[in-house]
Amino acid sequence: GVITFGGYVFLIIPGIIFTIWFSLVFYALIFEEKRGMNALFRSKQLVSGKWWGVLWRLFILGAVLLIIRLSPSLFLILTGAEKLVIEIIDGLITLFITPLPVIYLILIYQNLKRIKAEILYQEPPKKTKIKYILIGIFGILIFIGLMAALVLIPHLEAREAARDAVRKADMRQIAIVQTMYYGKHGHFYVYNNNDAILTNDYPPSIPNFLPETPQDPLNEPPHVYYGIPNDANPQKFCYWAYLEDGTYYIASHAGNFVKTVAPTSLGDCADL
Repeated sequence: GVITFGGYVFLIIPGIIFTIWFSLVFYALIFEEKRGMNALFRSKQLVSGKWWGVLWRLFILGAVLLIIRLSPSLFLILTGAEKLVIEIIDGLITLFITPLPVIYLILIYQNLKRIKAEILYQEPPKKTKIKYILIGIFGILIFIGLMAALVLIPHLEAREAARDAVRKADMRQIAIVQTMYYGKHGHFYVYNNNDAILTNDYPPSIPNFLPETPQDPLNEPPHVYYGIPNDANPQKFCYWAYLEDGTYYIASHAGNFVKTVAPTSLGDCADL
């Protein structure tokens, strides 16, 4: 089972090949008392040279069982039968078809055993066993990695979306506070850090309205909040947050919106 699973993880076709090779492993275990890897390789020995014939017979078995399983239920549904009746019929059909695959595989096993009666089973060398074991182990490791990625990627995406939601809420809050400030003073809050080296002019507070301005959830470049000095034109203001997808969420005298490039002037913050 592990080896077959490993084959499916590596590629679909190897998985199918392994499935057919090892389809008789339980019967080699039960009727010949082969154990462990010997049961696997005994099954492979019986199937070798008859692989396509076994595949075709198993395909026919699956198709017949599918028809037997679905046809009565579909007929009952189309004729408007009661749900209880459908469930009872389904149960009886399942009870009937459950032993059929086992009986069918026993017949295939006995037929192949009779055909290859003169060919003695030889235990494969240790290197061959190790090769198949490694296929199973590597397949499981790859599967675990894929499952971990499927779990972690949505989790990471959700965290990124949550951080962006906070950034947008912060920028909307800044815009609202600046509007309130403008209503009282007739101009927006003026801020310029007057530092030739520190070019980010995002204010630490807006006096009497916002004692401490919010900070980016990560608060590490490039994910910090930015601003442009407005001391030369207090009728405008411009702040922005850098989002996870590389765009910029703006809070300005023109409202809140997204830009694909960072603003470089107060005028940029009005250009939608």
